[in-house]
Parts: sequence; structure tokens; C-alpha cells
Amino acid sequence: TVFLHELAHAYVARKEGIQVIEILLHPFGGLARLRKEPPTPRAEFRIAIAGPIASFVIALVFLVFFALSTAIETEILTPLFFLLFLLNLMLAIFNLFPGYPLDGGRVLRACLWHRGTDLNDATLLTGRFGQVIATVLIIFGIAIIIVNRDLVSGIWTILVGVFLFDAARGIINQTNNLENLLVDKI
Repeated sequence: TVFLHELAHAYVARKEGIQVIEILLHPFGGLARLRKEPPTPRAEFRIAIAGPIASFVIALVFLVFFALSTAIETEILTPLFFLLFLLNLMLAIFNLFPGYPLDGGRVLRACLWHRGTDLNDATLLTGRFGQVIATVLIIFGIAIIIVNRDLVSGIWTILVGVFLFDAARGIINQTNNLENLLVDKI
């Protein structure tokens, strides 16, 4: 389902005339790599929101399967369909958090850009929001370990936070380097 989420991004990007280089899947999610940035806030918004919409649709499909499975009393499939519904719903909601590189961060960046904020400034702001979200995840992971004594969930949450923090730091550095390069050339 993560692949379908990323495929939705890729599909809309292609409809916007942007070449998709590849779709990467990794333990913390996925990424549809585009050849270039979207040319308009509208294109950015449409590409960014496509993944969460796909995840919501997939969640609804599994909810229907769950309801059908419950109605015909299939003991084995019912918990599986509920789990797949819940995971896809969580994927959609989590991806809507307003911090770059999450989809919600890209949606926020598109909205800021549309309202007149410079694209680089919008990217820096949403990247910082991404770092805040990542830091909260890391703290939450530590709390899970201490309070619940759940080492696996805590470490997983911390790793997701570290991954997001690093990705947000990367986009902030990339944007700052681009601005410095542009200033040097002027």
C-alpha cells in the first residue's frame, strides 16, 4: 500500500508534466523522486495530496472488506482487514502532518507559496516544522520505552523521528545552499 501511495504521487506528477525518476521504498515509507520541482503551487498541492488521498481510499477499501468479513464471520480475515484499514488510515493521517518532507509539509508549502511566500522561504519553514515533528517523535519514542517498557515500538518511533529529522535537515541545507549559490552569482 505504500507503493500505491507513492504511485499516486507519481501519477499526478506525470499529469502535471513532471517526469518521475523513480519510486523508492524503504522501511520508513517511500518517495516518488521527481525530475524537477512542480512549477506552480497548484501542481505542488495536487502532487502532494495525491498520496494521502490514495491511502484514505485504500483504508476505505479495507474497511469495506472488514465489514464484509465481519458479516460473513470469517475469523481469519476479519482482523487482517481491520489491521490493513487501520495502518492505511494512520499512514494517511501521519503523512498530513505539516512538516516537510511529509506530504502535509508539501501541502503547507504549496499553500504558503500560493499566498505569496517565496518558495525557498516556504520550504525552509516547512522543513523546520518537519524537524519539530521529528523531535516530538523522538521524545515520544523515548517516553514509550520509559513508560510502557515497549522497546520495539519506542525504538521504531525514534528511528522514524531521526529519519524525518535528517530528511528535513537535508532539504533545509539544500535550500540554503541554493540561496547562497544564487547570491554568489549576483
